[in-house]
Amino acid sequence: MSNLCGQRLPLEFKRIILRRDLNICENTEYLPQIFDLYSRYIENLEDDFSPLRKSFDNFLDFAEKISPHIYALFYENNLCGVIFLENFTGGAENLYSAEVSICINRKYWGKTALYIAKIFKKYCFDILKITKLKALIYPQNKLVKRLLNKCGFNKEAVLISETVKNSKPQNIEIYSVFNNSQGGFNAI
Repeated sequence: MSNLCGQRLPLEFKRIILRRDLNICENTEYLPQIFDLYSRYIENLEDDFSPLRKSFDNFLDFAEKISPHIYALFYENNLCGVIFLENFTGGAENLYSAEVSICINRKYWGKTALYIAKIFKKYCFDILKITKLKALIYPQNKLVKRLLNKCGFNKEAVLISETVKNSKPQNIEIYSVFNNSQGGFNAI
């Protein structure tokens, strides 16, 4: 990947495409590593109802469902994380909004995670032409809140007792950012 000045960046997104019914597989060799990474941080990502907690096969089903919007992240040629886009509004030719989830190895938290998030946001707006990105997070996930704020996301809503986590009701906060070049607006 290159920046606007043509310099080579140490970051690469590899799109994973999985359609077992059509025998189409691209970059699927990274899925076991991604599942391992995701499993380490699942407490920050999933509720008690998530089938992803149960097995690699469930994770494959999820990857296939959201394919081709699952991206393996490589920083300096090392797998450092994964980004998912799901719950789209709009059609294949006219995506309006998407929910983004990111899972990055602890080794890359901080400036590298911020760099990855900003580059991916730009990709979503400039290449995919998405107007609005949303992130749903648990209120106690302070690191992700800071990352989202630094990437221009604003808190849009709190869903009270929206799910169950560790057998207790759990709020979910929604953060969003608009692609202003598409005519969107930022939340107040």
